[in-house]
Amino acid sequence: MATSFLLEEERAHWERGWFRESSAGVTSKLLHVLRRLHCPNEAAASMERLLDEEYKGELLQSLNELRKSNSLCDTTIKTEGKDFPVHRCVLTAASPYFRAMFTSEFRENDSGFVELKNITGAIMNEIIQFMYTGKAETDSSSAQELIMAADFLMLPSLKLKASKFLEGTISVTNCLALESFARQFNCDLLKQASVSYKMENFPSVVKTDDFKSLDFERVQDLISRDEIVVSKEEEVYEAVIIWVKHEVASRECLLPELLKCVRASSMSKYSLKRIIDREDLVIKDPACMKILIQWLRAFLFQDYVLLQGPRLCLKFKETVVVLTGGHRSGISTSTTLGFVLATKKWLQLPMMPCPRTRHAAAVCGGQLYVVGGFSEIPLCCFNPVQNEWFSTEKNLPFHPHSALVALNEELYLIGGDSDNKRQVRKYKCNLDQWEFLSPMAFSRAAHCAVVLEELIYVMGGHDDNVCLRSVECYNPANDQWTQILDMNNARKFSAAAAITNGKIIVVGGYSDMGFTRIEETCEIFDKSLNQWSLVSSPTVPRAACGIVSVKSAVYLFGGEDTNNSVYKLDSVECYIVQEDKWIHVSTMPENEGTVMRNMSSMTSVLNKRNPREEKVLTSYLELIEDSVKTIFLWIIKRGSSQLLKPVFSLGWLAWEVVYKDIVEDEKSEVITTNVWVRQYWNDPRFSWNKAEYENITQIIINPEKAWLPDVVLLNSAEAMSDGRSTAARLVVKHDGNVSWLNPVIITSSCVIDITFFPLDDQSCELRFGSWSYSSEFLDVHPRRDSADLSSYVENGEWTLLGVKSERRLLTYDCREEEFPYVTYHVQIRRRTLFYMMNYILPCVLIAVLTLLVFLLPPESGERMSFGVTVLLSFTILLLMLMAKLPATSKDTPLIAVYYAYTFIEVSAAMGMACLMLRFYHPDNSSAPIPAWIRVCVLNYCARLVRLSTSAGRVRQVQIVQEWRQVKLRENRGKEQTNMTILTDNILRKEEADTMREEWRMAAMIINRLFAWIYLITIIITLAAVLLKSPRFRKGEF
Repeated sequence: MATSFLLEEERAHWERGWFRESSAGVTSKLLHVLRRLHCPNEAAASMERLLDEEYKGELLQSLNELRKSNSLCDTTIKTEGKDFPVHRCVLTAASPYFRAMFTSEFRENDSGFVELKNITGAIMNEIIQFMYTGKAETDSSSAQELIMAADFLMLPSLKLKASKFLEGTISVTNCLALESFARQFNCDLLKQASVSYKMENFPSVVKTDDFKSLDFERVQDLISRDEIVVSKEEEVYEAVIIWVKHEVASRECLLPELLKCVRASSMSKYSLKRIIDREDLVIKDPACMKILIQWLRAFLFQDYVLLQGPRLCLKFKETVVVLTGGHRSGISTSTTLGFVLATKKWLQLPMMPCPRTRHAAAVCGGQLYVVGGFSEIPLCCFNPVQNEWFSTEKNLPFHPHSALVALNEELYLIGGDSDNKRQVRKYKCNLDQWEFLSPMAFSRAAHCAVVLEELIYVMGGHDDNVCLRSVECYNPANDQWTQILDMNNARKFSAAAAITNGKIIVVGGYSDMGFTRIEETCEIFDKSLNQWSLVSSPTVPRAACGIVSVKSAVYLFGGEDTNNSVYKLDSVECYIVQEDKWIHVSTMPENEGTVMRNMSSMTSVLNKRNPREEKVLTSYLELIEDSVKTIFLWIIKRGSSQLLKPVFSLGWLAWEVVYKDIVEDEKSEVITTNVWVRQYWNDPRFSWNKAEYENITQIIINPEKAWLPDVVLLNSAEAMSDGRSTAARLVVKHDGNVSWLNPVIITSSCVIDITFFPLDDQSCELRFGSWSYSSEFLDVHPRRDSADLSSYVENGEWTLLGVKSERRLLTYDCREEEFPYVTYHVQIRRRTLFYMMNYILPCVLIAVLTLLVFLLPPESGERMSFGVTVLLSFTILLLMLMAKLPATSKDTPLIAVYYAYTFIEVSAAMGMACLMLRFYHPDNSSAPIPAWIRVCVLNYCARLVRLSTSAGRVRQVQIVQEWRQVKLRENRGKEQTNMTILTDNILRKEEADTMREEWRMAAMIINRLFAWIYLITIIITLAAVLLKSPRFRKGEF
């Protein structure tokens, strides 16, 4: 294609006379073109791509100058107070908004101007400047307007730039407003930054007017987050009170919902005491008091766990630096130490599987991987959660003096003392696989490497000849190495770490190949400036040390120097980045008179349980009075036996059921009920004199600490627990009366009477009693004559009519005592709409559709096939019904009777249709109808169904008359004989047609008679079935 284009171009130049050459020159030119046509590869090889990086900027600048001088402008943008001449093509290319406007039939396409009333002139000027040059200016007062206009004009890049500018202006006073603005205009990065800022500065943000003006949903979302940073949970509670008191009248009712978001497990008992004593908003609201009681229970019962645990900032954390291996008197060690940064204490951790030095280490997937070095095992791993080391049996060629980093759950092993010091390998931890990557540009060993912003930086080291100061950067996305600015000083066995604000710090090392000179300097690389800068040096020069960066501090551990008298370094130094200062923080522990060196490091977070959770108070009432503790312990001691009944004389037990939900399975003949069982009894062991204990009248205890009645569901279809495992508590009063509200789901057997299904009512019984205690020892009686239905939730299939209760006595043949039990009679009624629409109505429609068997024309030939289809449909419906009903022969359901009669009627209709077709298509249609059929069908039945049969007789009279007329003309001419023959043929044909019509007339009479009989039968059947149901007769559907 390129060659053809050149040929056409040169041909055009030739025809226009642009070439003024001699004939020899012209011939040479033509031969050159022909060679390019026949040798396209040669032409293509001579072409090169020309790229001018400055051209785009110059083009945009030229377009902007044309706009400013109003040259070639073809439209005008009118805003409030100013007009802007612009080029349509530039606006169309920059904004989808203008592209749609100028490429469609809008009035702006022809008017020559665009009016934007909602954008000010100053903002429009910056937007036009950005569309032409990619540059715009803004400040904190106009950035939001710029984002609104960019969002309206569909300029996402400008919107993103302005959002990033606003991120730098976030403060305590505007973070909530910026979050609302970001949500409105879909600025995700700005929203995330605002949310992060408000959570990190929660105590200050809640004091602002913006927080007090927030709606309920946003306040609830904020205080529910795990990520908010507070020094104590009480600050969250105080924020809730501040927000509610700002508009008490309208917000007081929302206080219970907000209190549910407060993490009471992180609050102290004294804070709860202050709430009880001082906060009227909580005390006077019953819903708030219930929440407060739940908080108090959490202090009393260890097994009573609140749904919400401590926030992330309040979880007890320790940052531990793990150091491995090193030298001891010239011998490798397998020692592993842990340094707790918060307490500056040392921990002795499990030893490595084998001694190791000159190795590399990195943390990946929460585990510490140690690779290479002088060791028998090439790779081992430390799990800080299990506090164990694991090693691999693979024989991998790992070498000392390599560098190891972790990125995206993968390990990268770089260089080292081997035949190929440039090699780079990647280890996929989840697959346990190694693979080779692109090699480095330089051979390196004893170098250092760090990860910064998804890139790997490798610095220094040696190549067997000299120490290096070169730096390379590896991009895992494209597997390419890039050389960047060299360090100020060459060094090997140095230590490096990534610190805050996109910077890298490199410390110490050797500056020569003979291990005789320590590089004392420390330098930092700033990626944004692409610059290395020297900073303060450690107080003790060192090489081959361990390093770790935690937040804004850098820690150095151990190492070595060139002075044999101080060959072992035991100091730990910390570099404060903001102050550019090194300080001594600790001394490494001695191990048999020696100090380890060449430490590798990791940072792990050990989550420990909050001390508040470790301590479970014996009684939450201790918050009010210390004397209650004495009551509780005394009661628990006296009532600790769960096997002994309170007394062996006559006792009583009041029983009450609160219904929540009911589900019946008539197929299995069981009923499942969700109820709250209320039990009341008296236990003298649980009584105390309230006057001696600050007038305390009741306490709440765990049911596992007390005797419980063994009252169970006697007719249960499955095992029923006594309720000890539930979270329900016992309420014990000072007079010994005990009440217990226990939520249970019970499944009982129930005999299902399906006689009038689906217009049926069912009656089931729930019998509660004791298998062990007779009426002499435990008198069980209902507390009221019916169950409490105030909390009942309506069921979609059943209507609960009522639940009556009564007390009965049961006698067993094997025992003489009488055992009392409480019976609840559950009366339920089936809701019929579902069954009417899915079972009754389809059956009625199938019966009605069967009438088409009588209405279809006999000539169509579709009567029988249609009837068979209807019969099959009815069979499928019958199978669906049978799958719903229980398999019983005791009673026949009313709906089954209706289906049976309907099935018989539909089958009979098929037989009637066959009989009618037999009359319509007889074996000999020219034979006369028998006399009895003529009399019964054509005479009586025809009058019954109102059909006339006179047409055949009229036709016969006409034939006879025509015959007589022919007879009168017998003597007229020579054609007498032929006329007689013709007349005989006509008479025979007419007679045959008359017989056929009579058969068909008889068939039509029978068809109509059968149709009426079928219709009356199905109506009578449906009415009889419905009237047999008591609910239908009473009009109760």
